[in-house]
Amino acid sequence: ITKSYEIEPDWSSIAFFYEIAALADEAEIIIENIFPKSIQGDFNIVNIGKQYGIESTFVKDSLILKKNHSAKINSMPEIFEFDFRSTPDLTQPIAAMSAGLGIHTFFKGIDHLALKETDRIKAMEYELFKINVEFTRNNEIHVLKNSDEPFKSNSIFFNTYKDHRMAMSLAPLCLKFGQIEIDDPVVVEKSFPNYWIELEKLGFKTNYK
Repeated sequence: ITKSYEIEPDWSSIAFFYEIAALADEAEIIIENIFPKSIQGDFNIVNIGKQYGIESTFVKDSLILKKNHSAKINSMPEIFEFDFRSTPDLTQPIAAMSAGLGIHTFFKGIDHLALKETDRIKAMEYELFKINVEFTRNNEIHVLKNSDEPFKSNSIFFNTYKDHRMAMSLAPLCLKFGQIEIDDPVVVEKSFPNYWIELEKLGFKTNYK
């Protein structure tokens, strides 16, 4: 007996393109072989992205992400709150988005991230502090808040802690903070081996070979 199955793309990987669109002033990104219905929890990035000024349009088998300058001005929340219990892989890209855009964010249900490839909570705390962003705990909620101190560095070195999602979440911050260096960029091969190639297609300049 032969039967064909259609496997939908990984929405936790698609989330990084939402992050890129959110951090850019203007963006139009087309992702092929995407469908408007999904059973994956990370499909929530579509609704979250809307709150960050990103319009998601499904055309045939493609997803078009758009963001324009007016969306940036009129649609950005001052405060964002979300329970990540069923969508843990969205935590890092949302944290980076919020950090880059200066959005005060409350993260619920992320305690189990301490048991992933690395302690992702502490890892984000340490790395975001490099861009003057605090990621601290208040009872059962983790709070992300930009510092009042201006960011002055011309170059940033981000550690990955051997975690693929750390690398992919932090890299798009170059859109806001200029040149950055990622420790151990090959770590993305665990889940998204073409990640750096896809960034280059979008116009990013990388030294990764």
